[in-house]
Amino acid sequence: MTRFAISFVLLHLASFTHAGMLDCGGLANSADSAPDGYAEQCLNAAEPPAHAAATRALGAPGNIAYTLDMRGQAPRPANTLYSFTLSDFSTQTPIGQTQQPSLFALDFSADATTLYGISGSAADINPSTLFTIDPTTGAATIVAGLSGLAAGDSATGLSIDPITDVAYFSAAGGSPATSRLYTLDLTTGALTLIGQMTAPTDAAGTLFIDIAISCQGRMYGHNISDDALYSIDVATGAGTQIGVHGLAANFAQGMDFDHTDDTLYAFIYTGSGTNQFGTFDLDTGAFTPLVQNNPLGEFEGAIPSHCLSDDVFADGFESPL
Repeated sequence: MTRFAISFVLLHLASFTHAGMLDCGGLANSADSAPDGYAEQCLNAAEPPAHAAATRALGAPGNIAYTLDMRGQAPRPANTLYSFTLSDFSTQTPIGQTQQPSLFALDFSADATTLYGISGSAADINPSTLFTIDPTTGAATIVAGLSGLAAGDSATGLSIDPITDVAYFSAAGGSPATSRLYTLDLTTGALTLIGQMTAPTDAAGTLFIDIAISCQGRMYGHNISDDALYSIDVATGAGTQIGVHGLAANFAQGMDFDHTDDTLYAFIYTGSGTNQFGTFDLDTGAFTPLVQNNPLGEFEGAIPSHCLSDDVFADGFESPL
């Protein structure tokens, strides 16, 4: 991996500049949404590929999930919330526009009733703010601005422990990028720093684009600096690489657990609207795609689900409920 993490200042200048002036080197790894013209300028791709069929038969449960298309792809408007079933990502029901750009972090409360979102930006025009999002209309309502965020950090991930209801927040900033893990007060927006999210790629920057917590309280992080899945120590932020997934992931994207069967789903974005929806292997880091580029878009996502009581999970741990 030879790509370098972005300068967040350059990123936000580039986002509002004509596509002919994009800084491709600075955008090689970015936590922001993809700017117009990135594929044409930086990937030498004039047009996105046509919708692809599922790569394997879909066998996921029919649980309802939600996805936020940050980019939009005509005729789909940007910043729109959709519902879908985990077994059929391609069939999405539009709910409504959030009226809030750059919602880079989503998750449901432990009781699966409240959907939270956090805007991400190092620019003063869009300070990081905690919202609730109405899953019936898509409307985003401000809870509070975030306090305690390190200077220059931008939101990348949100995960609420399904047992304890403790909210964890990841953010990144600087060049090379540095990622940090915080706890978050969901009523005041106050952050408490846990520590730096470390990875073997620190010399080239570390950009954890999202985090997720299992029913056993184990945190996982997706690092797009080396395109790999990590286990994260929730007490220190330290990361341990599980394995690489082999996709050129870039820009804002998401992942979340379906707690009913402890499956980690991911919405991996690779540029120009191309994406893959699928699952991570928690032992190897391998990614199994369920749907590719259908629909085109740049997605975050959240799954309202509960840890099952009296169930024994595959690794031998019992649910505490």
